Amino acid sequence: MSVQVRTLIFRCAVFLQAFKKSINEKLASHSDFACDLHKAISELLHETETELLNDNDVNSDFSGCTLVLSVIRKYHVAVANVGDSRVSVVTRKGKGVYICTSITEDHKPELPSEKARILEAGGRVFPVKYPDGHIGPERVWLKDVDAPGLCMTRSLGDRVVHTVGVISTPEFFEYDLCPRTDCALIVATDGLWSVTPDKDAAAQCMSVREPSSAVGMMLRESHKRWVTAGDSIDDTTICVAYLDAR
Repeated sequence: MSVQVRTLIFRCAVFLQAFKKSINEKLASHSDFACDLHKAISELLHETETELLNDNDVNSDFSGCTLVLSVIRKYHVAVANVGDSRVSVVTRKGKGVYICTSITEDHKPELPSEKARILEAGGRVFPVKYPDGHIGPERVWLKDVDAPGLCMTRSLGDRVVHTVGVISTPEFFEYDLCPRTDCALIVATDGLWSVTPDKDAAAQCMSVREPSSAVGMMLRESHKRWVTAGDSIDDTTICVAYLDAR
C-alpha cells in the first residue's frame, strides 16, 4: 500500500482552504516527512497557522478549524488530531458483521486533562442551559465574557480563545491495520459522530462499494438525524477510504 494522506479540516472557509493547500503541497516534501512524521506535521501546522494569524486580511479572532490527518504507510496509520473531528477504523468481526472503532480521542472540554488546562489558563468551562430545560455540552468561555462557547479545547486559529488555554498542538495516535479484517477508514467531523453511533457508521460504510456512495449515504442519514433532533444542523464533512480487506 503506497503512502496516502487523508486530511479533514473545517469551520472556516479561509482556514480550510489555506491548511488544505499547505498540507497537500508541503507535507510530503518536508525534510522530516520520512524520518520524523510528528515533527513534520507539527512544524507545518504551526507555520501555516502563524501565517494566517499574521494576515491582516483574515479575521481569526473567532474563526478557526479542527484538523485530523492520517498518513498510511504500508499497514501503519499515523494520525494527528486537533479538535473534535475523528478517524475511525471499520473492522470485520464476522460475515456481514462490522464494528467501528475510533483511533483518535476528541478534544472536548469534559476531558479532565483538557479542562484542567483551560481552567489553569483562566478560562471557564460550563454548559448552556436552554429555556426548555435542556442542558447542552460543556463549552469553553473567556474569563469575564460569555463568549465564544467553543465545544472543543484545541483548534487552529481562534485567536481570542487561545488566550484561555485552547491550543493548536496536535495529539498523535498510532494504529496498525490488519490486512485481513480492517476494511475502511472513516474520517469525519463531529457533525457525523454526534448523531451517528459507531455501529451505524460501520453498517452504512460497508453497505455500498464506492467511497462516494458511502459518503453520500452517511451525509443524508446524519442530516435526517439532525433535523429530527432539533432545528440546528452541524457542519458535516466525511471522507471514506476503503482498505485491502474490503
